[in-house]
Amino acid sequence: MSRHLVLFTTAYPFGSHETFLEAELSFLSKTFDRVTLIPMSGVGPVRSVPKNVHVADALYRSNNERRALYPRQALRLKFWTLFLAEALRSARSERRLSASLVYRVALWSFYRTALEEHASLRSLGQDTAGVVAYSYWGHVPSLAIPMLAARGIPCVVRYHGVDLYKHAMDTTHFPHRKARYFPWRSEISAVARNVFISNQGREHFRAEWPSASTHVFRLGTKDAGVKPARPNKSAPLTVVSCSNLFAIKRVPKIAHLVAALARLRPTVWHHFGAGNELPQIEKVLADAPPDLKYKLHGQVTNAEVFDFYRTTPVDLFVNLSLSEGIPVSLMEAMSFGIPVVATDVGGT
Repeated sequence: MSRHLVLFTTAYPFGSHETFLEAELSFLSKTFDRVTLIPMSGVGPVRSVPKNVHVADALYRSNNERRALYPRQALRLKFWTLFLAEALRSARSERRLSASLVYRVALWSFYRTALEEHASLRSLGQDTAGVVAYSYWGHVPSLAIPMLAARGIPCVVRYHGVDLYKHAMDTTHFPHRKARYFPWRSEISAVARNVFISNQGREHFRAEWPSASTHVFRLGTKDAGVKPARPNKSAPLTVVSCSNLFAIKRVPKIAHLVAALARLRPTVWHHFGAGNELPQIEKVLADAPPDLKYKLHGQVTNAEVFDFYRTTPVDLFVNLSLSEGIPVSLMEAMSFGIPVVATDVGGT
């Protein structure tokens, strides 16, 4: 019997995020005869995938297409059935019905309607023998899981951080911060094997959903070998960090840290990642001592980060996040023998 994996992602293989899925997909493509990738977003460059992986149409390929998706789904009866039922359930669960809660449920209802009507899911037909569904995230990409489970398809949902912890919504825009609610979580968790990247994440989930099937499937990286040696003892201290520039990552605090180090000895700071916290970081660096040199590399590929580690002696990797699922960036640095300092949060 042919084995077929239907894999839901936020964007992969488009864009530059979800880099940790690249390694996992190489194993999945060997386990399954065929893999169908269904990304939410199709914005950005396309990364290469194994030969037996088919990349289905994304829900949208531009911001204009994303905006057009909402009124198109609002014309469907399914949208209103999903929205009204979940809005009432969320109001009972949260004991309130705020505008932000209605907004979040409506937004997710648009996406759930679109996912359930996706051509790749309709093409499965009635014969679903050998099909397995896997959502790489526990938020929006998992919304078609209840429908697929009802058809007898085994389903797996993986949880990381932003899709698991309600406080992780602090990094998103205002209506989501106010809602702090994951629509259909009770329904999704009841029909899927829920897998987590850390023990801490699993225990956090089980506190609210004790009857759900839960397992720990960690993320990781390959052993890269040994980092280049320091040229000499008097060379500047080289510090690296790698994350999105979001509030929850607290990269401005890393900027304060390297500025303080540079008052003690010459220091070089490299940061990989982009986001809306850049102005705050630049403000800190504007007052940095002259012995601090830095380079903000912006958004780069995972391969570029690895090339940097292979060719640059690094003394320290720093992560000061308020929340983490389990940071692959730390494990990647450790795979090169780079010492790491991190906050004791989440699965770190």
